Amino acid sequence: MRKTHPDKLYTHLEKTGEDEVRKRLAAGRVYGEDKVALVRDWLDRKAQERASVVEREKIEIARDAATAARDAADAARSANTRAKIALIIAATTAIALIIDLVVQWNQTNGGQIP
Repeated sequence: MRKTHPDKLYTHLEKTGEDEVRKRLAAGRVYGEDKVALVRDWLDRKAQERASVVEREKIEIARDAATAARDAADAARSANTRAKIALIIAATTAIALIIDLVVQWNQTNGGQIP
């Protein structure tokens, strides 16, 4: 039995592609008994690499979502501040209007309340 050099086999597997390697392995002894363990190891590493990529993408999506949530919260705080200012202006205007009405009433009626 000839000893297989892992690097050469891995290079061959990379060229062949993961899907085709899986098909060949499932079909039977295409790679020979001396290579099956190395082929399975290579396939396992490919699966782990994919899982790592997916995990990094999930983390990036979560970070983007957190940033969007912070931005939305900042916008909401800003809108609340503007709403409070508008309410203060409206209340001040209402008070000024009431004062003006009282002053006009007094001027028209000589300060007499009916």
